[in-house]
Amino acid sequence: MNQTQQRLTIAIVLERFLPSTGGQSYFSGLVKELAKRGHDVHVFATEIEETPGPYYTIHLIPALRHPRS
Repeated sequence: MNQTQQRLTIAIVLERFLPSTGGQSYFSGLVKELAKRGHDVHVFATEIEETPGPYYTIHLIPALRHPRS
């Protein structure tokens, strides 16, 4: 990161952070790339599959489970 760029704190809020499933792998790549660029990245999710990398933080959000109907 050069001197003209700011270090941002970024929150990504998802229902599930499960990188091994189809579309969710996009968010894993996004989080890693933002962190590699020097930003402070936090992922908030009710279900987590991945352990946090050295450059980002994962927050497990407790949630009540209920039927979607």
